[in-house]
Amino acid sequence: MKRLMIITALTSAMIATSASAQWIPCANLSVTCTTQNVGIGTTTPSQLLHVLGNVAAPVRQVVQNLNGGGTADSIWQNDVGAALAFQLGGSTKPGLIWGLSWSNMGRFTNTFGPIGVGTDNAFPLYLATNSSVRMTIDTAGRVGIGTGAPTQALDVNGNINVSGNINAKYQDFAEWVPAATTMDPGTVVVLDGSHSNEVIASKTAYDTSVAGVISKNPGVALGEASPSKVLVATSGRVRVKVDATKGPIRIGDLLVTSNKPGMAMKSEPIALNGVKIHRPRNLIGKALEPLDKGQGEILVLLSMQ
Repeated sequence: MKRLMIITALTSAMIATSASAQWIPCANLSVTCTTQNVGIGTTTPSQLLHVLGNVAAPVRQVVQNLNGGGTADSIWQNDVGAALAFQLGGSTKPGLIWGLSWSNMGRFTNTFGPIGVGTDNAFPLYLATNSSVRMTIDTAGRVGIGTGAPTQALDVNGNINVSGNINAKYQDFAEWVPAATTMDPGTVVVLDGSHSNEVIASKTAYDTSVAGVISKNPGVALGEASPSKVLVATSGRVRVKVDATKGPIRIGDLLVTSNKPGMAMKSEPIALNGVKIHRPRNLIGKALEPLDKGQGEILVLLSMQ
């Protein structure tokens, strides 16, 4: 019994002595330990774990901060001036790459430079909340909000609340309207008397059922596009087909429908009690460009009346 107690005491002492000893450099593994820090590939570790070189990641690799504080106590840092990135997935699977790059240091903050988020290998980027995709950036750079298949530079499926201005390259306001046939941009259209909520090309002079002008590139387009619809501009500036065979069109002239299909002409005033006035309820707008003779296309400020 006494001999067993002596052996147990010696074993405990050996374990305690071994646990308190410092590590020394290993010739093959290049593992070094100071009093507090562990270095792999470096003999002067400056952090609790300091790895100099590449790390072969297993199937799952987790870096966790157990400090429990409210500050950023875990930092991934790149001190060689290259990009710092993290990737989920592989070269043959959809993956997310996110990171940042600047001259000397990379951290998860924009204090020193930009932060990049993106994908590799022609995969789209998804942003999700509550396990549902909310925003998509497809491989062509189109952004979809509320839709996973954007068809425009910005495609929103839902309502938009704007507190500022909406700037558009083109300057007319149009809407999709049913029509029996397609019509060229600039065509003057009137309401189709034989079909509800449809338009046709104008064909009589001073038609009071004038509805607008076919737009090529409206600044704002309302409604749902369809092969059986046309874009009808009702306000703003748009190019219009005009006929000047009965008289030249000057800048500022009021325009009405003509007897040439889909064309406008200058409105001629009529005398009423000695005062010349223009017929009401048939005005298309004001000419912004002149046309001396023949037929052509000019810019018109629409003001349907």
